[in-house]
Amino acid sequence: MLVRPHVLPLLGRVDSLVFDIDGVLVDVTESIATVDCLAVDTYLRLCCRWPGGEPLVTMEDAQAFKLAGGFNDDWHLVRALALWVLVRGALARSKQPEVIRQSRPTRDELLAAITAAGGGYEAAVAVLLGMVEGEARARVEKDWHPDTVQRVFQELYAGETYCPSFYGFAPKYVHVPGLIHRDRPLLDTSLLPAHITRLGIFSGRTLAETWAALDLLGLKDRFRRESMAVADDGKLKPDPDGLVRVLEALGSEVAIFVGDMPDDREAVRRYRRLDGMRAAVVDCLVLTGPMGSKSEDERLAAGADVVCKDVNALCRWLGGRRQP
Repeated sequence: MLVRPHVLPLLGRVDSLVFDIDGVLVDVTESIATVDCLAVDTYLRLCCRWPGGEPLVTMEDAQAFKLAGGFNDDWHLVRALALWVLVRGALARSKQPEVIRQSRPTRDELLAAITAAGGGYEAAVAVLLGMVEGEARARVEKDWHPDTVQRVFQELYAGETYCPSFYGFAPKYVHVPGLIHRDRPLLDTSLLPAHITRLGIFSGRTLAETWAALDLLGLKDRFRRESMAVADDGKLKPDPDGLVRVLEALGSEVAIFVGDMPDDREAVRRYRRLDGMRAAVVDCLVLTGPMGSKSEDERLAAGADVVCKDVNALCRWLGGRRQP
């Protein structure tokens, strides 16, 4: 566990813990992270009549987008990934996976261009559509239906079990129980420090998805709706507004925000630049998400105040620092 010296004086005064969910409280490797890739293939094959075969995008592709920043929202991520495949297919004049995977723009080329354009989904759409014109542009636009890409993602994740309650519709394209059933707890709830009772959530999940995660953890009674900032609120990271909302609801003076992605760290950076903020925020990076695949030097370069292997290590450490 790494703790930067400048935050040590704050850690004895922590009164609030704010958590991201995916990769922090819940392991989504076999659920959301899998759907990020599966949704693109499923959409193109079911809705656009592309041929089957090897995957068109990989978990490594999805992870690279998230680590580049600006793709904390999985719905935006799958839309961008699908458009990337469509553009490569149009430029290569092929729908064959083996051809697509060898076609440009490569993942690294695309992410560099997106970053240069400001990062995130809107930049990705502008960059990718700027690469095609004429007949190629027409082929892309024929198959580019981002709302349907998102719906396929929702159906694969929530399935017939939860689609109606989560999103207000029954599955249309995919009829499965839903990969949400593969969500697994990361937090050992018995380790939550007894002296820190103010708990909040800042997540890209919807409210319904958030309650489902807290139900999985057995923590629904420990969190109040007003101390959550979720997708329904329009407070998406790295915008710090969600963090402002949560900390004000908690009445926090010193908080730790526990995340696993560059966008979590960026939200804290932006919060600190706001005027008139009452709370001091320590950002903690856990290595149970995509950043866990990075080297130690790369993680240090990310600049988090605290780095630990998982949320349980943080809770144990905080529990041992309880003030008399």
